[in-house]
Amino acid sequence: MNKAKAIDWQQYESVLKAVRPNKKLEIACGDPAASQKVICYTRTLELLVDDYRREPLRRESRPLLEWLARIQHPEANNLLAFNYVLEREMQHRQKALLNEKQARKRGQAVERARRHREFYGSKIVWPDDWIWLTAIEKYATWRSRYKEAFAKGCELCRKPISEESPLWFHLDRHVARCHSCQEHAWWSDGYEIEAGFPSCFLPETATREERWAVRENKVGAGVTEWLLTERGQAWLATFRAREGRTSPNKSKTHD
Repeated sequence: MNKAKAIDWQQYESVLKAVRPNKKLEIACGDPAASQKVICYTRTLELLVDDYRREPLRRESRPLLEWLARIQHPEANNLLAFNYVLEREMQHRQKALLNEKQARKRGQAVERARRHREFYGSKIVWPDDWIWLTAIEKYATWRSRYKEAFAKGCELCRKPISEESPLWFHLDRHVARCHSCQEHAWWSDGYEIEAGFPSCFLPETATREERWAVRENKVGAGVTEWLLTERGQAWLATFRAREGRTSPNKSKTHD
């Protein structure tokens, strides 16, 4: 009350009008001679009294509102607007639940990664469940899998794998492929090959055609960039001279 004189009540007129849309801003006693400052001040007190008068209803309806918010009812947010205290509590509670859920997911991901490393012996599982095995694996399980696959030979070319050579082993089908055949298989699936391993920035859900399109676009852009270099220009001049197309105008339609 001691701060009421210092407040410019008329600056809140637009806010008070918004509470009563399409109605004239007036006080309950209907005094037409009251100044706008008095009307705004009095109307604020009336709203506070009205808010306190609805407190018993808010207390009685709290369990219902909590239940609607918990089951994520479509009208829950609109109903919570009548109980701003409960609305804030539910927001904090939902945020806490979300943080707990995210923490639980992170913990599960860490546990899955730990089990994965423990089972596969820190092996990387490449596309289509292929892993890289050698004859000197650290874990006995992988050494036995290597011997099993090595004895069968390559699944594609049907040739025996060279003595003590690394191979690609399929986790589900327990078959082996030699390095060359597996590279060709991945290349036909749209992957790029880097140091003998498949590479593609697209997600695992990408189709083979999508990987093809990305690879062809990347390769085409790389060729264009290389032709603009000094070495590329030298090669292009040699190629044109060999083909008898030294004139740029003459070779325009063929390059």
